[in-house]
This record gives sequence, C-alpha cells and structure tokens, in this order.
Amino acid sequence: GLAVYMRGIRAVINSARKEKLLDKDHDPFFYYSIKKKATKKRVIKKVDLEKLKAIMPVKDWEVRAKDYFFVSYYLWGISFIDLAFLKLSNIEDGRVKYVRAKTGREYSIGINDKLQILIDKYSKGKDGDDFIFDIIASGETKEAQYRSAKNALKRFNKALSSLCIKAGIEKISSYWARHTFATNLKNQNVPTAIIKEMLGHASEKTTQTYLASFADETLDEYSKKVLI
Repeated sequence: GLAVYMRGIRAVINSARKEKLLDKDHDPFFYYSIKKKATKKRVIKKVDLEKLKAIMPVKDWEVRAKDYFFVSYYLWGISFIDLAFLKLSNIEDGRVKYVRAKTGREYSIGINDKLQILIDKYSKGKDGDDFIFDIIASGETKEAQYRSAKNALKRFNKALSSLCIKAGIEKISSYWARHTFATNLKNQNVPTAIIKEMLGHASEKTTQTYLASFADETLDEYSKKVLI
C-alpha cells in the first residue's frame, strides 16, 4: 500500500521536473528508491475449492458470501466493489460488460451456465437500472454506496471465513477468487499472455497490445477450463 502512494507522489514530482518547476537537487526520488515486495499468493487448491462449493450455508450472509465468491471467480476475479456496482444493464448479448473501477479497463465476459444460475437468482423482479447483487442501493449517493459496499465487504469476508471453517480449509477473503482463477488457468496450461489479458496485470501498453490480439470468444473458451 505504501509503495502505491509513493509512486503517486513520484508521478507528481516527475511532472514538476518536466515542467521545469523542480530541479534534480530537490527531487527526493533521485536518492530514494521505492521498495518492491512481491504480493503474497492467495490461492485455494482445487480440492479445497470443491469443498467450499459443496458446503450448504444456512445463514443469510453465508449464502451470499458463497454466491459472491463464485460469481467473482466466474467473472475472472472481479473485485467486490465492481461486483457491487454491476447492474442488469451491464449484461448485453449473454456477456457481462463493465469498466474496472481500479484501472478503468473495459471487460467483456461471456456468461457461462454456472454464472447464469447465480445471476438469475439475484435478478428476479429487477429491471436494467437495478444493481444485481443487493450489495448497495440505487437511492443512495455515490459516497453512501461506497460506504455500504465497504461494510458489506467486511460482512462478506467474515461469512466467508465461517464457511472455510465449516469446510475445513484455510481461511480466505474476497481477493482470493482472483488469484485462484489465475492460478487454475496457469495449471491448465493456458498461455501467460491470455492470463495477463483476462486479469489486466500488465502495464497499460502491454494490456492494449494483448487486447488487440485475442477475441472475446477465445477468452471465454479458456475460462470454461476452470469452472467448478
């Protein structure tokens, strides 16, 4: 987290230097390097993923936590905040189309049969402008919606941990869906280039290069390889 903030500050400093508003002697990053630390892998083994899938939750938030986790998994590891803001209008021609809040990248993901069941479960009686997964309310301000999503994420992770205890597996959180999806693709010998495109892990320049290389249907076929 600290490195992310420091890179933001460095970007401002670099802009100031380009505009000749700051000389090298006053550039703190001339002497300081931002430390990089590898992200800890958060991956569920396939056997444990199957155990989680087999659990039959009873409490409301445990039901929702299980559903949300697998929706995220089927949507290539969509973040919880993006999941919260998904509307029925984001579904077009059998695809979920949205813009990732964190990066601004556009996604177009084909809806597989397992994902369709979960979407149908939460979209009954709703129209195109309604949020699908009942995480935030339409009548709230944007700020209130983000607060609601943040509070829901806490309940989600707590319920997910409870499910993991019942399943006898390691405790996990929402972000594990993304890592697990990527790793399972890799274990199926899916090319690294495909995985980078599906998750948007490359630089913007690299991502755009890959976006021009693979059709949506090709990505859909690869994603089906890791359905649970």
